[in-house]
Amino acid sequence: MGWLASDAALLIFGIASVVEVVADKVPAVDHALDLLQSVLSPIAGAVAAFAALSGWPAPFALALAIIVGAPVAGGVHAIGAVTRIKSSAATGGAGNPVLSILEDVLAAVMIALAFLAPLIALVAVVWIAIRWLRRKRLALGGAP
Repeated sequence: MGWLASDAALLIFGIASVVEVVADKVPAVDHALDLLQSVLSPIAGAVAAFAALSGWPAPFALALAIIVGAPVAGGVHAIGAVTRIKSSAATGGAGNPVLSILEDVLAAVMIALAFLAPLIALVAVVWIAIRWLRRKRLALGGAP
């Protein structure tokens, strides 16, 4: 799985990301992209899971990648594709770019939360510890 860390892979994935973000805003093109991704998403999910499990013995990592990674990625894609089809039926495709932008914003928020969650958890633990220590000190008759 070392090829995933190569410059060529980074370039290819970067170009694919830009193409996907732009093409997703064009109503007719987004359906062709969804059709292609119906096959590629489960494969990409399995590859990503396999890369994350690279320290595990190969047969177990591969099995878990296929059992978990493929259905999760395929399921997420299926939800988006079905939503897009319903949007096309309801709006004649005019709502699809709006949905695409909402998906992009939601993805950005989730990425930010993934980075901020440990910091938020640390702040919460420190805050809870400080409150607990203050209550303990008050219970023992000390100053607040």
